[in-house]
Amino acid sequence: MSAVIEIAGLRKAFHGPYRSRHVAVDGFDLLVGRGEIHGFLGPNGSGKTTTLRALLGLVRADSGRMRLFGEDVPRAQARVAARVGAIVETPQFFGNFTGHRTLRLLALAGGVPTRRVDEVLAQVGLLDRGEDDVRGYSLGMRQRLAVASALLKEPELLILDEPANGLDPAGTSGWSACRSPTGRRSCCAPPAWRWTSAPSTWWSAGCPTPARSAGCSASRGCGYASWSRCGRTWRTSSWS
Repeated sequence: MSAVIEIAGLRKAFHGPYRSRHVAVDGFDLLVGRGEIHGFLGPNGSGKTTTLRALLGLVRADSGRMRLFGEDVPRAQARVAARVGAIVETPQFFGNFTGHRTLRLLALAGGVPTRRVDEVLAQVGLLDRGEDDVRGYSLGMRQRLAVASALLKEPELLILDEPANGLDPAGTSGWSACRSPTGRRSCCAPPAWRWTSAPSTWWSAGCPTPARSAGCSASRGCGYASWSRCGRTWRTSSWS
């Protein structure tokens, strides 16, 4: 299986006041193959978002190697950007724009057919609210709109930072963001920490419950779980 994400020895530190230094990620390794879903689990401050920001070229890593689709990033970021959809941290939208207009502008800016706007709104359950102003959206609806924006260009790789944040149980059930008609989309998604039920109602059932991994090399003892390839549908175990 070809690797979609490769990270080796990633290190990133932030400098604070009085020459203080906080190491967010230290010697982190990660490998995600095509068609896999991989989830980060870890407490606040364990480096999950920093890792994703470094991978997407939003912050500069201090050391380590990162590759997307076999291309070194951030050097080749422009070549692989069209193949990646992402949400990192809290999505921001113009409140006086409708959801439909927001996605239409993003589609036009990215050279994406505008027919995709209604398709992704339907996929995240916002088609009937697409003509409402974003200012009237709840937190969960804004999160759905963010996921829709990430899905616009039908990416081969979907990177989602706590994508179910603000969603109620009904909102998370039946989601198919990480599935594609060919079953070949890869996902990397840190779920919200300390959920009492599986983040997995969000992906369709159909896989055996995976083994829980003992840990990873991120700082502060970050733990992770990976969901291995299983056709087109995925399921996780419950986490507490």
